[in-house]
Amino acid sequence: MPKYILDTCVDIEPTQSNFPKYFFADLHANTRVKLVFGGTTAINEVRKKAKLRELLNNLRDRNQLITVCTEKVDTAEATIEERIKDIIGQTPPECDDLHVFALAKVSGCLNVITRDNRMAACRKNIRSRIGHEYCPDIIVIQNENVYKRTKQD
Repeated sequence: MPKYILDTCVDIEPTQSNFPKYFFADLHANTRVKLVFGGTTAINEVRKKAKLRELLNNLRDRNQLITVCTEKVDTAEATIEERIKDIIGQTPPECDDLHVFALAKVSGCLNVITRDNRMAACRKNIRSRIGHEYCPDIIVIQNENVYKRTKQD
């Protein structure tokens, strides 16, 4: 069963310019496709976005939402941040979505739907330095070709 983390920066309405039609068409047509969600940062971001809240509620009703324990995600995020500070000294500016890495670590879901080009740069910049056990090797999905490859795994 394919599972994905949806970065809250992704446009979720078809009229928006960066709407990943390939993903949402599959999500709405295939109940085997699941969305993974959790952590205080994500919850706070969703509170500001009514359409995203509505989407998550609909997916929950269809048993397509996997909710991960908030405390576990928050702890993992804090651990990653602390590890970065200990090893690198300061969190690189492209690493402003550490909660996504934490959610991936806790949930085991490595597929991340995003439009943030910096997420891949963050992964590349910190993963080998802070340790692979702290920073999962997420798959940054920004186009249909990469998305299709994740469905073949």
